Amino acid sequence: MESCYSDYLIEVLGNIRVGYTTTTIRLNMKAAFRARLSAAPLPRRLTPRERRVLHEVARGRMNKQIAFDLGISEVTVKLHRGNVMRKMRAASIGELIRTWETLPMPLREACAA
Repeated sequence: MESCYSDYLIEVLGNIRVGYTTTTIRLNMKAAFRARLSAAPLPRRLTPRERRVLHEVARGRMNKQIAFDLGISEVTVKLHRGNVMRKMRAASIGELIRTWETLPMPLREACAA
């Protein structure tokens, strides 16, 4: 993941050096973000338990709450969440939730089931 961000940073700095305006750089950043989201794998590759954990994380629930509701340990929730982040190629929870929000509603509902 770090190489992805360093490449991105080098590209942005190159744009600044070339003399692009702030608006142009923002538009390029948005286009790159959209391209990254479209390349992200769909949650169909997730196990049913990982989908359920993803749904609960997206709702803003804490690990302890998710563990209690699913009848599993908090450590197991952390493992599932880590697997979800790896499979969805998310570097942070915020990025995972943004990716979740861009998914079509039927896919999000399938995760909740």
